[in-house]
Amino acid sequence: MRRKGESIILFVVLYIVLGVAWGGGCFIWNDGTMGTPQATVTTAGGLLALSAFYLLSVLHLKKRHASQLEEKIEAAREENARFDTRLSLQRQLFHTMIDESPLPLILHAEDGSVLRVSEVFMKKSGYTSHDIPTVHALSEKLPIKRKHDLHKRLLEAHGKEKRKHEGEIEIMTRAKKKRLWDFHSIPIGRDIRGVRSTLTIGLDVTETSEQKDEALKKAYYDDLTALYNRRFHDETLATYDRHEHVGMLVADINGLKLINDVFGHKAGDATLKAFARMLKRHLPKESVISRYGGDEFAAIIPGVKKSIVRRAIQNIKRECDTQPYDVAFISASFGYALKSKHRSMNDVFKRAENMLYKDKIHEYHAQTRRIIDILTDKLYERTDETPEHISRLESLAYIILKQLDLTKQERRELFLLIKLHDIGKVSLESELCEKDYEDLSEDERETFNRHTEIGYRMANALPRLKNVAYAILTHHEHVDGSGYPFGLSGDDIPATSRLFRIIDDYDMLMNNRALCKNDALQAMQEKRGTHYDETFLDLFTDLMRQRET
Repeated sequence: MRRKGESIILFVVLYIVLGVAWGGGCFIWNDGTMGTPQATVTTAGGLLALSAFYLLSVLHLKKRHASQLEEKIEAAREENARFDTRLSLQRQLFHTMIDESPLPLILHAEDGSVLRVSEVFMKKSGYTSHDIPTVHALSEKLPIKRKHDLHKRLLEAHGKEKRKHEGEIEIMTRAKKKRLWDFHSIPIGRDIRGVRSTLTIGLDVTETSEQKDEALKKAYYDDLTALYNRRFHDETLATYDRHEHVGMLVADINGLKLINDVFGHKAGDATLKAFARMLKRHLPKESVISRYGGDEFAAIIPGVKKSIVRRAIQNIKRECDTQPYDVAFISASFGYALKSKHRSMNDVFKRAENMLYKDKIHEYHAQTRRIIDILTDKLYERTDETPEHISRLESLAYIILKQLDLTKQERRELFLLIKLHDIGKVSLESELCEKDYEDLSEDERETFNRHTEIGYRMANALPRLKNVAYAILTHHEHVDGSGYPFGLSGDDIPATSRLFRIIDDYDMLMNNRALCKNDALQAMQEKRGTHYDETFLDLFTDLMRQRET
């Protein structure tokens, strides 16, 4: 613009000069005649000179302008070259950043092509850029259900302006291992062709997810049964307050302590696991089942009818009856309640618990009888005890009780002791029970003598048998204090235990040692005042001799 102005100014100046020269060379005299021809020629020469000067000036300006333009073009070329160099360096730096990134990165274009992958991506996945030339090829490495999902998400990421979280998706590595990756996409603009590119980060969160799942399990799951725990139950209960059709079932395993005492905690754990599987099997699938306490379970059942709950309870009880005692459980008590519109779930839970307690009371005697029957069956199976031995002891007890002033409770306790005195032997090895006591080593005797303590714990675990538990514990005590487990003497030993010891040893001498009655009674008299209560033994001896006559 500036040069164009200078040309105009020069042209105007030349025009003025030309006009003056013309005026100086061609004029009119006062008399009206023209100037001389010589003057005209001179004027024409001046004009030609001026015109030539003007042309030369214009040409000079154009040449100068062309030179300046060439300089600018060269400068632009140099600037473009520098720009290309910087762009190449930046592109190289960007690719190096991708290659050396500590994160698994994928650079892909909106046409679906994969432009570059990081070394970490290749190391963790096992795939190179040759293995996954396109996003579709990458998606093929996913489980079938997620192929289309990731492919669609990565292509949609090109239309976004901000970072986009694609979510956690499971991939299959080249080594055929399943890994969980968390994908994030970052749009980075268009390349020189105008094609949009996106950088996707795939974070391997397999271990983190497993740790989170493990932490969640520890927080809300019971390790043993894999059911929810009490914490989850308590936190979930209130969330159903707004629901109308919800049922609550509670259950309690009967005799779990007994199982732990008799067969050990492994058998108790097996019992809990088996019962948990039953609840899962028989309750509706949508049930939220929790192990609420040691032997207590609770289930929240959405949209349930009473008939369904009753049928499930019946099926579980029926299956309980078929379980072998040493690997599962004896029985379970149940309670249930349905939520009405204006009741809270805590109220429903309390109503279900009340029914549970009633069920336990209603079935208590039947359950206790069943427990005793199961224990005695196990005793006959694993030891030398027999039903005939028990029957003979009961007959002897009837004979002596007629002459003794014992209370009704003591009489009942004696007959329970007869039936359950060696119940602790079910926890001993069969080989140990088959040996004679005199043939046992010192360590074996110590183990064998523990059967009284085990029997005590077993009886004490059942309310109905608590009264006989101490008699079971002390039925091997001697009146002189030489017995076990405590070395009690005299009246410190319960009367039922002292009386039982006499009739039990008498039957053993008569049947196991094959002694005649007189020899058996004589052998026992030799231990009068040491092993046996003197009063009870004298009375028993007289009664046996009277029966002979």
